[in-house]
Amino acid sequence: MHNTAYGNYKKQLVTYQHIDIIRIGYGIRRPKFTNKEEVKVEKKPAKVVTNQTWYFIGTSSDDPTDASKYSTSLPSGKSCNSAPFQTVCEIQAPANPSNSSQPDMNHLVSSSQTVEQRIEEAIQSLEPTETPLENETVTAFRKN
Repeated sequence: MHNTAYGNYKKQLVTYQHIDIIRIGYGIRRPKFTNKEEVKVEKKPAKVVTNQTWYFIGTSSDDPTDASKYSTSLPSGKSCNSAPFQTVCEIQAPANPSNSSQPDMNHLVSSSQTVEQRIEEAIQSLEPTETPLENETVTAFRKN
């Protein structure tokens, strides 16, 4: 009985040695047994992006996708929804993180379109029809 127990021990020892050789060959380390330490993960609050109302203050020769041509207040003498509809008047967009006095034209409105692209789509609807199509970004039009 003593021999059988010793024989089993030798077989296990050989098996563990083979495993160690395989570990070394593949660069696998033996697990270290240490005290478990509690790891604290700080959760940062999600960054909330809030749309603002921006008014296009440019002239008929200005590009409505130019962020520098927008203001958060409507210029005196201008009003939105005044016919004939010739250009964008009002958009909904977050402020640009690098310049809070301008809308963020690169902000993704949907999974694939930016504020700038939604403005371009709305402008295209001005040409073929008298009633332009608003979208979630462009919410009003005006005459030049």
